Amino acid sequence: LNIGGAHNAYKIAVPDAPGLGVELDWEQVRKAHDAYKTLPGGARNDAGPMQYLIPGWTFDRKRPVFGRH
Repeated sequence: LNIGGAHNAYKIAVPDAPGLGVELDWEQVRKAHDAYKTLPGGARNDAGPMQYLIPGWTFDRKRPVFGRH
């Protein structure tokens, strides 16, 4: 698989087996799930992770997410 243009091209091997060769740490998945279960209903807030990508991001249902920066 070739990625990038002429100045920053690189290659990665695509596995022949199912999946992308990623192995989950199931203990960490369990911990994240347990933490999620402790949140009160409706407490989901995606602004924090989005602000990591786009500082100051706020939800606006009339605008696409990644067209604001």
